[in-house]
Amino acid sequence: MTAVSHYSTRTLLLGSGGGFFGGVLFGLLQIVVSAASGEAPLLSFRAISSMVLGTQALAPGYPAATAVATGIALHLLFSVIYGVAFALFLSSTRQMSTPGSVLMVLGSIYAMILWVVSFLEPVMNLR
Repeated sequence: MTAVSHYSTRTLLLGSGGGFFGGVLFGLLQIVVSAASGEAPLLSFRAISSMVLGTQALAPGYPAATAVATGIALHLLFSVIYGVAFALFLSSTRQMSTPGSVLMVLGSIYAMILWVVSFLEPVMNLR
């Protein structure tokens, strides 16, 4: 194994792990925010599942377990993909040796931007 492939593997592992961890935290935050605002706590996962299941996943009669499980799987898949993209960007700009606390702040900013672009902005346009 060469140093380059090891470094790439390390970058992919860090990105996927960070993306997964961030996705779990953000998913829990979505549940809390939805419940606090009087919405169904798992509504965001049903909405995500509609990407593959269609709009019927949002219907009250659609099996909640199917919609929520699909939504959670997609949410975590996207989280891992975005985490790897972030890690590859950091790697390409030689920022992987930046202190962990700085990387967490940068990752949080990145996640907020992704949330605004992929979730908040489309939802605001529906209203």
